[in-house]
Amino acid sequence: GWPLPIEPFAPLPEEMPATLVPDENNGHVLLLQSEADLIWANGALLRDDGSNPNYRSYEVAGAQHIQGWPFPDAGLEFLPVIRGLFIAGDRWVSAGQAPPESLFIEEAPVETIDPVYGMPTGIARDRDLNAAGGVRLPDLALGRSQYIAVDFDAFPLIGTSIDLACEPLSDGAARFSDHGSYVARYVQETARLVDEGFLLPADAYSLIAAAVSNDVGMPDACP
Repeated sequence: GWPLPIEPFAPLPEEMPATLVPDENNGHVLLLQSEADLIWANGALLRDDGSNPNYRSYEVAGAQHIQGWPFPDAGLEFLPVIRGLFIAGDRWVSAGQAPPESLFIEEAPVETIDPVYGMPTGIARDRDLNAAGGVRLPDLALGRSQYIAVDFDAFPLIGTSIDLACEPLSDGAARFSDHGSYVARYVQETARLVDEGFLLPADAYSLIAAAVSNDVGMPDACP
């Protein structure tokens, strides 16, 4: 998708090919992209179209481009997924063990206005206005926050987030009734990602430990 469009969501140049999928001569290739890469780097051009059996591509919902950004309110990071897929790629080459099937963020109909950005992005949204589909880290899957992958008001390579832990659901029910049930659901989502090959056990334990130590669902967490 390089060069970047001068304006956010600008149409692709006419000479841009319809796909940038590598051919089989490139060997085994795994590509991981953030939601941000779809927005400002035309990352959908790199989606696995099934033409190369040695290619996989994955997209992480809610994730910003830069990883390890120090600000606590920055968008969702996907370093654990990078590590999981690095090992999956090694097993693919060294042992013939196939990695997870390609997984993409869901597409919105052409010209649909994205409620997050106020213009078409091609990204479908769930009820929390997070990107639908794709690789979904536990807090996004549970609706803990709305993760905005690109913060055009700050620096477009990073994102931001809006904490939804105390926001009720559309029917008025509490989003998280208690901390124990939140942690139980978090463990289920984390275990699913390990089973699918997107997380390593060590990272899963670290994520679960962080969930156990936060205050989501605690009696005094919400006013």
